[in-house]
Amino acid sequence: MPSSVSITPVVREGEKKKDGTYPVRIRITYKRKQKVVSTNFLVDRSQLTRSFEIKDPAVSEAIAQVVRNMRAAANALDPFEMESMGVSDIAYHIGRALSGGDEAFKLDFPDYFQRIADEKKKNPRTNYLCALHSLCGFMGADHFDISSISSSMMRRYEKHLRAKYGDSARAVSLYTSAVAYVHRRAREEFNNEESDQIPIRNPFEYYHPPRQAAAKAGHRDIDMEIIREMLRRRDELTGRERLGVDLFLISFALMGMNTPDIYGCPRPKGGVIVYRRTKTKERRDDGAEMHVRIEPCVRPLIDEYGDISRAFNFHNRYSRYENLGRAANVGLKAFCERINVPKIDVYSARHSWGTVARNEAGIDPVTVDECMCHVNRSMRMADIYIRKDWSRYWKANAKVLALFDWPD
Repeated sequence: MPSSVSITPVVREGEKKKDGTYPVRIRITYKRKQKVVSTNFLVDRSQLTRSFEIKDPAVSEAIAQVVRNMRAAANALDPFEMESMGVSDIAYHIGRALSGGDEAFKLDFPDYFQRIADEKKKNPRTNYLCALHSLCGFMGADHFDISSISSSMMRRYEKHLRAKYGDSARAVSLYTSAVAYVHRRAREEFNNEESDQIPIRNPFEYYHPPRQAAAKAGHRDIDMEIIREMLRRRDELTGRERLGVDLFLISFALMGMNTPDIYGCPRPKGGVIVYRRTKTKERRDDGAEMHVRIEPCVRPLIDEYGDISRAFNFHNRYSRYENLGRAANVGLKAFCERINVPKIDVYSARHSWGTVARNEAGIDPVTVDECMCHVNRSMRMADIYIRKDWSRYWKANAKVLALFDWPD
């Protein structure tokens, strides 16, 4: 006997919109898997019970009619075909039946964008929400169908961002990439190429978000002599100034590891730190996994901040990585004033590692790119089929670190 399809309306407390309303969704359950689809219904708190059930009679009846129609469409499916279907297939066929053909599929893109953003942790979520706000502002609407996202529309949006923020602004690549990522998530969820069910076309075959503009000379990377000055003077520093210098050096020593990754970094095993880079793990097929060997020359510095539960003890002193980063940057500002050089921040360590690796240590650009765990779309297939030789990255890092005198 084929599995049954359960169809129920749902309102979620955590999905309150800016205008105080809540979207009504329909939850389809099949073979213990669930899929939530959007509706055009919005309710305010007065139309809901304490447990967020719909109590307004008119709205309740209207939604009940939608559910009845959906159940009728599900009941009309061939029971033998259903056994080979998943919940996404069921939802697709229901939607198609209700609108009478291939034009059935509709998806409120900002609504879906918000749902994807809510899956993210705080810092990435903020970036996605900023991108969503920007996109809605450009479109002049808070709600529009995913079919509005086309290659020509994305080119206009990119032009708009460049005019507003400048050609080299991070927002240009960040916001367009966020739209591309959310759109890809929608295609993965709703399209089924094996069954020739492709309700969402892919405009990103014809439009590609721009990569972050290359840094200009002197931008963020710093002169090697400043790093050497950090190493020479760190023992005379205290408080935040010492923290800032040491966090910079730790980041540099670990091939430009970012502050969020240092903060949550797991304990090393066999002298190797294994982590997934926060910034790119959602955009890389390998989850941005990195293996960084702790070189002997920097082990005293790393061990100084060791912890029993994580690689570093910063989480014992700061409740969030943002607080750690702010404190360290205050300290670096003080150090720069001490030695009379322009202000730098912890992220400069990452740029500096890449610059030193390429220009001073003579590391080839492909290896530098891989060591820094960038998103390289041209290498995706190679990344899938070729096992990584982490020792090649470790040799590159050892060559960079050998250019400096590290503390004993």
